[in-house]
Amino acid sequence: MVIQQDDQAPATQRDIRLLQRDIAFLRSNMVTKKDIAEMVTRKDIVDMATKQDFAYLMEQLGGLYLANERWKDEMMETMEKWKKEIIHEFKVFAEDMMHDFKGAFSDKLQQHEDRLVRLEQREGVAL
Repeated sequence: MVIQQDDQAPATQRDIRLLQRDIAFLRSNMVTKKDIAEMVTRKDIVDMATKQDFAYLMEQLGGLYLANERWKDEMMETMEKWKKEIIHEFKVFAEDMMHDFKGAFSDKLQQHEDRLVRLEQREGVAL
């Protein structure tokens, strides 16, 4: 195939021959819808799918189903582990907070008790 430098230049006899050869090649290798219809009929399609083909497809679908079930089970186990871990962390946090509150409130309570004891001693009323 020859590529011309100038698109405005007239085609030569050689360019025309090359173009005719390319067109003939394309026509000889062109497949139309009619050609496809002649090659494959409905009976051919049905004959191509055998019981073995269907069994193979069912086997493959079964494998996909089992893989999906395994994935689901793994996800459920993972989520259960996360759930237990989160609950444990919450319990640790709650226990820590309770300890802090008890410490803070017991200090305040102790201060009040000490004050009451001092007042009772000063007033001479001992319980």
